[in-house]
Amino acid sequence: MKKKIAVFANGWSDEFIQTVLSGMRECARENKVDVYVFADFSTGDNSIEDIGEANIFNLPDLGEFDGCLLLANTFNLQWALDLLTDRIIKSGLPVISLEYEVEGLDYMGTENYHGMYELATHMIEVHGKKEILFVGGQKQHEESRIRKQAVEDAMRAHGLVLDEDHIVYGLFSDLRVQQELQKWVHEHGRLPEAVVCANDIMAMGTCFWLQKNGYRVPEDVAVTGYDFIKSAQLCYPSITSVGRDWDQLGYNGLQHLIDKICGKQVESHISMESRFEVSESCGCGT
Repeated sequence: MKKKIAVFANGWSDEFIQTVLSGMRECARENKVDVYVFADFSTGDNSIEDIGEANIFNLPDLGEFDGCLLLANTFNLQWALDLLTDRIIKSGLPVISLEYEVEGLDYMGTENYHGMYELATHMIEVHGKKEILFVGGQKQHEESRIRKQAVEDAMRAHGLVLDEDHIVYGLFSDLRVQQELQKWVHEHGRLPEAVVCANDIMAMGTCFWLQKNGYRVPEDVAVTGYDFIKSAQLCYPSITSVGRDWDQLGYNGLQHLIDKICGKQVESHISMESRFEVSESCGCGT
């Protein structure tokens, strides 16, 4: 009988989900296993709709599966992730979390520091940016926190400081980042020299707001993102970003879980390196 794998995710991260699943699909085909995806569409505001969305994680009978794979970095509801993780651990099933470290679970993901540090250094050394507005996702989100730390460290290495009033949180949303940018510009009466975003979606939202209000990117404000998604490379200007091999991550993550199910010895913590990707929105190539 074929092995059955349950994958849990938030479906809003569409390109990430699609790319990771494409890698999983290839691995599943080679290993002749079935993959079942359970995705909610919660927004993170803990509304009654969010609570309803999260109920999909209660749908599967874990006893019918051979292993679980968590796309934990996509979850917008921490409490939903905590409840699901507790349930999976109690089931005793082999499990791995991708791109988000969860205590007690195997982990595979891209390190968030190196590529962002390189990006921030590029903004300072190549483009002479001394004032950076950092746009994070959720304040406590681990990936966002590490990316912010990389920017802070790169600035500190060049004698600069990322002040608290130069940090805002766009919740990884193109709409929310526009609201936050509008508020910041209103309070400060000017634009920052550069906006460094914790993902490409917020970087695209930043570019849209700037252009809608008559500003030019990168001439008036340089903008960067993170993830190097296709849509961010197809827009104008294309977004300078940090890339991750998501399809390979999906393939490797599922293979790791299959090996674990089969009783093979596997490492519990595997990290893949991020890479800085130059495009147009920082001021290069325009």
